[in-house]
Amino acid sequence: MTGKDYIIEAIGIAEKVSSECEASGKLEGNALLEKMAGACKDLGQIKNKPSLRTRDGADRAYPVLEMAQKLEEDWEDAMDGDDLGEADESMEAFAGAVEALINALKSKTVVMT
Repeated sequence: MTGKDYIIEAIGIAEKVSSECEASGKLEGNALLEKMAGACKDLGQIKNKPSLRTRDGADRAYPVLEMAQKLEEDWEDAMDGDDLGEADESMEAFAGAVEALINALKSKTVVMT
């Protein structure tokens, strides 16, 4: 898989969780939902960067996918109970991983031959 594949999968997971959050009303008015929406938008803007097609790009994108998968697990656990603490932390971690990836890709230049 390439970094682009990881990003596309992460976007799908995050958007699914985000829509479930909105539908449940548990996080209504929470700034983390807006932060997650912004992170998904940012990922959508960078998913076609050539540097994500490299091994290094895939290595940089994989933590974002891991955070999205953890977010999904924590959200499912939160839906079973009333404790949203871990889900909140996972949302914050996901947004942080996206920001770190974007910052890492800013300094990358790939020459395609």
